[in-house]
Amino acid sequence: MMLDLDSSPWRSLSVRRVHDPAEVEELRIAPADVQRVVVLESGHKRIESGSSGQWRGAEHGPGTVSLTAPGRGTRLRWRATSDEPVVTVQVGIPGRTIGEVAAQLWGRTTLPEMDRLDAADDTTVAVVTALARARASGAPELYAETAAQFLAVHLLTRYGALPPLPAPRPETRRTAVVRSYVTAHLAEPLTLAELAAVADLSPWHFLRVFKAETGSTPMRFVARLRVEAAQHLLRTTARSVTDIAYACGFSSPGHLTAAFGRELQTTPTRYRADVGGHRKK
Repeated sequence: MMLDLDSSPWRSLSVRRVHDPAEVEELRIAPADVQRVVVLESGHKRIESGSSGQWRGAEHGPGTVSLTAPGRGTRLRWRATSDEPVVTVQVGIPGRTIGEVAAQLWGRTTLPEMDRLDAADDTTVAVVTALARARASGAPELYAETAAQFLAVHLLTRYGALPPLPAPRPETRRTAVVRSYVTAHLAEPLTLAELAAVADLSPWHFLRVFKAETGSTPMRFVARLRVEAAQHLLRTTARSVTDIAYACGFSSPGHLTAAFGRELQTTPTRYRADVGGHRKK
């Protein structure tokens, strides 16, 4: 198997893109305290999962989702059924994250076993695909934390048969404090846990409250403010794009460029040229 992504920079979850062999006789996956989420990105294959001497099979095509619960090992075998490369994106959410979300939001002390060999789930596919792109562009820990919380709630609701959550109550004061804090600490590597502590809420409640109050996730809010700060420096100073990226809290110049493309559909260099900003001499 060949890996495109190294999962080490993010602590909140792991993500990797794997080029699988066309045929595998048997792959044993040891139990781990991780909720595994696997999305088939390209190719078609017949896959089988074995336990207790029995095998069950399914046909996988692009967008098929499979899940393995924390603490569960499995045996897999598969065979490609088309000439396309078999590529999967694999996400691992720590079991403690799943457990803490279930306890905080539903008061659950035991976890439902979220195992699926083949599921059709557009939401999970969209999040996993976005995580692979974000990981490749150097997105910060805040992105991974937010995605881990969202995926945990989504998986528990959809596959754990837990009831949908009621709308959170308004927390305008807490949200205002966090917004002021972000503005004052924009150049620092902010995390979801840190912002939740400022709001004096658990991360899972904070994420829901902030989205309900502002219409944006904390990650998108921070990214937007950082882009606005970078725009100001590009217009009014001769500092280099690299210097501006780090001054505004981006993890790299490439991450700044990716954020400009997402928010403004341009690059920092083109933006500076278009607005007649200062250039480093």
